[in-house]
Amino acid sequence: MNETGPAHHAAAERSGAPRGASITDFLTDGSIVRLCAALDEITPARFHLLDADGMEVVPAQSPDDPEPWTVRPPRDIPDGGGVIRAPILLGDRSIGVFVVEPGGSVTPEKQGLLRVVGEQLASLSAEFCTEASQMRTRIRELEALFRLSALLATQADTIDQILRTALALSLDVLGLDAGSIVLFPEGARGIHEAAPEVDSEAEVVTRASINLSEDWLSSTLPLSAGRVFDRLVLEGHTLAIPDLLDDPRVLAPERCEREGLRSFLSAALMHREQPIGVIRVYGRDVRVFSVEDQRLLRSIGEQAAVAVAQSRLIETERREREMERQVQLASAVQRRMMPRDLPEIPGLDVAARSEPSRQLGGDLYDLFEFSGGSLAMVIGDVVGKGLPAALLMSAVRAGLRAHAASTDTLERLVSRVNNDLCRDSLPNEFTTLWVGGVDPATRVLTYCPAGHEPPLLIRPARRGEPPTREDVSSLCIGGLVIGISPDEPYKTMKIDLRPGDVLVAYTDGVTDARNFQNEKWGWDRLADAAVEALTQQPDAGASMVLDNILWSLRRFVGLSPQVDDETLIVLRVLPE
Repeated sequence: MNETGPAHHAAAERSGAPRGASITDFLTDGSIVRLCAALDEITPARFHLLDADGMEVVPAQSPDDPEPWTVRPPRDIPDGGGVIRAPILLGDRSIGVFVVEPGGSVTPEKQGLLRVVGEQLASLSAEFCTEASQMRTRIRELEALFRLSALLATQADTIDQILRTALALSLDVLGLDAGSIVLFPEGARGIHEAAPEVDSEAEVVTRASINLSEDWLSSTLPLSAGRVFDRLVLEGHTLAIPDLLDDPRVLAPERCEREGLRSFLSAALMHREQPIGVIRVYGRDVRVFSVEDQRLLRSIGEQAAVAVAQSRLIETERREREMERQVQLASAVQRRMMPRDLPEIPGLDVAARSEPSRQLGGDLYDLFEFSGGSLAMVIGDVVGKGLPAALLMSAVRAGLRAHAASTDTLERLVSRVNNDLCRDSLPNEFTTLWVGGVDPATRVLTYCPAGHEPPLLIRPARRGEPPTREDVSSLCIGGLVIGISPDEPYKTMKIDLRPGDVLVAYTDGVTDARNFQNEKWGWDRLADAAVEALTQQPDAGASMVLDNILWSLRRFVGLSPQVDDETLIVLRVLPE
């Protein structure tokens, strides 16, 4: 006798009992049967071994028999006359019995000894069978978990296939007939969100089922009143019900009867203390589930929960990669929308640059020829960041370009774009805007502010000499941001530019940039950086001034992360 043996024996096959229900399931080389025969020889008593069906186990009659033992109907075993019966117990279940016939010549003292021998044989046999049964359970559990783990390693991104395999595995190793695995809503937090105390599970999704009818699966009626079964397993219990028709918690026993379901075993799918779902398996017959059965289902449920969580993570990563790809494509489109070749206007030198804090930016700048051959300069800042801001920025730029072709004044241009944005956006979606136009013939700058940071103007007090900080001023601020109030009247302002003047338009991401000491770069440092470039090289072009501003900004910020888009336009009026 040991932990291995034939998979199915005749007695178990006749009774339909699971393996381990009879002593014959634990016999291998027939040593215990030969021991009974040897005791017959050396004692006046006769020893019989009966299996769980009452059949007698005896040595095989021929060496060609497949097993060294066989079973037959019991012969010549009297019911009374001092016959000793010692049951072999596996847990609380009898899997066989030793029967000892003392014989007529056995004294009462020896009869007592024979009883001790019979009981010791039964006890030792039960001990070996218990160890073998536990070992088989462990092996069965390890095999099941190994098969499930192998699936995780090869197909961890297919939730339905994993769950169906886990369900089929559960039915196979537990010897059950039907089952399902249901998942709770992915955002469910805690037991009461996953399994509320209602007589409905409409929000539950069945992801795997075997041998259950469509009527059973399509019904939103839970198995238990108030879904108490689900809540019990989510609290850490493994629910084992021998007979569903006899349990008062079952909501509609007639449903179980119509479906042909009697016994029920259920365990939770939990991952990091969050409820994922429940595995439910059923038997067609009444069955008392062992502790090993419950532990095995719980282990499979834990592995399935890991599989679901891993698969969801992979799916999330896949969606994020796809989103990242879409963002990269959108970023490329946005970069193409920025002017690649700046217009060449006689007497004017212009440079521009925009550095988004993310792949998609909400800052806007554009330079193009406007009415009468003037240079139009546009700079703006859309509320928010990322994809929403980028889409809104694209709409504003498209509106500006479209209306610029049919508008001859800046105030009308800004008003029309404002009306478009008010019509097509939400109240909390708005844009600051500054639009300027320079007539190259007269050098008059006409500008229309709409709530944007006013550009700074550097005008040297004496021609031919570098400017100082006293030569820096800001243009007038004014106007309401666009996208708030339709039909808002916008006004323009004018200023005469002179040769050598430098205009710097910027977004607040430039002045609001911070270093690791949380200090803002600010307007003063922006002005200092522009003046520094012109001091070092009085005839510096717009690109050189812009580069010096950005270099000064980077030195101040250091490795501190960029938190907002940074956009600059620099215009220099060339000497006559």
